[in-house]
Amino acid sequence: MKLRYTPESRRDLRTIQAFIINNDGDPTKPLASLTDACSSLKQTPEIGVSASKRYGVDTDMLVLFHDRYAVFYRLNDNFVEIVRIFDTRMDIMFHMFGNK
Repeated sequence: MKLRYTPESRRDLRTIQAFIINNDGDPTKPLASLTDACSSLKQTPEIGVSASKRYGVDTDMLVLFHDRYAVFYRLNDNFVEIVRIFDTRMDIMFHMFGNK
């Protein structure tokens, strides 16, 4: 399988990088670890959990939790699409689904 990032997920990665730089220092290792986790979905796309079951919303997405991040993704015929990436300290229900 191939891996695709949506423009929103690329923006999420840039936001995460900026946050790490402003608060924790060097973003190299945390970002490499996060993108490696995303890349692992190419070999084991079923590793995530159903976002529908986890959050009680109607969606076809899966979510992979890695360190303090939630990676929302979809499976298509021959690729994994990374839809959004959130810090789990955020209100994910609001940012992802518009729910409080």
